[in-house]
Amino acid sequence: MRKIILTLDSSQMGGIETHVLTLAAYLSDEGYDVEVWFIKQYQGNLLYQFLDEHKVSYRFCGSVKGYWQQLWRHRHNIILHTHGYKAGIVGRLFARSMKIPVLSTYHSGDVGTGKLRFYSWLDQLTAGLGERIAVSQPIKEMLPKGTKMIPNFINVAQAKVKPNPNRLQPLRVAFVGRLSKEKGPDQFCKMAADWHSDKPVEFVVYGDGPERTRLLEEFSDRVRFKGYVNMKKHWQDVDVLCISSRYEGLPYVALEAMALGIPVVSFAVGGIGDLISEPSLGWLVEAGNIAKLKQALTQWYDLSDSDKTCLSQNVREKIRKQYSTAALVPSIEAIYRSYKKGECNE
Repeated sequence: MRKIILTLDSSQMGGIETHVLTLAAYLSDEGYDVEVWFIKQYQGNLLYQFLDEHKVSYRFCGSVKGYWQQLWRHRHNIILHTHGYKAGIVGRLFARSMKIPVLSTYHSGDVGTGKLRFYSWLDQLTAGLGERIAVSQPIKEMLPKGTKMIPNFINVAQAKVKPNPNRLQPLRVAFVGRLSKEKGPDQFCKMAADWHSDKPVEFVVYGDGPERTRLLEEFSDRVRFKGYVNMKKHWQDVDVLCISSRYEGLPYVALEAMALGIPVVSFAVGGIGDLISEPSLGWLVEAGNIAKLKQALTQWYDLSDSDKTCLSQNVREKIRKQYSTAALVPSIEAIYRSYKKGECNE
């Protein structure tokens, strides 16, 4: 089989980066010749460190021109698998012209505004130049016929959390993600500010982004802002994950939390409805309805300890059976194997 090149343009660790890391580590462990290519290098991106830890090879192309040069140099011996707008658009155009087999995974259902909206339009316009994977059904419906739906996945063998012996009440409700409009951190903070209850809850935001300054000014008296952190060191301090996004594909933070037995309370956006498919797996409420989100958190809070333990077991089992690397990556492997040496997408 040709060498598999996973490519992206990544400035910080997020859902796409977690997907690429998980896929690359799995393929490497299974004996595939795999490498991650970054169009450019960005300071402080933890993905480089994580790839080193998993002993996955990677390289920096330096620019779009450098990306083209690398593809041209290796065009006879690679399968290109793109992730994200920029790597996808230019990757498909370059791969098509060089007759390189190309597969693109579409992670986001947010068409955005302004420049982002233009890139989203161009990303969809060029989608037919290669094979496609969507991580949720709503994203699949935005793409050409023939797109495969393969959800995000997680290595459940690595999903372990040690109890924090220093944890004290109150229980902690967390938002984890980029502080940008589509992720809805403002909706989480508004819910926290409206939590007038005798039930002691600590609301914590893990993440950074363009909305941080405004949110700090408005909500720092009610919400703790931890900034951008490696969540592997902090999941032990989280009792429930709250997803207040306006748009989603299938958020990795939900998979990570549930794999650790942490329940999720979420707006019904993107592919989360497939993840929380029944009441025994968490709470799904109408998108944008902050009052309903607050009500769901109250229901979680009022569960008995035995019911919380049962919920924790349910969500772990859901991930193991349906969203693990063992359950889903073989479908991607089948696409790679379908490319015969010397063939490209037609």
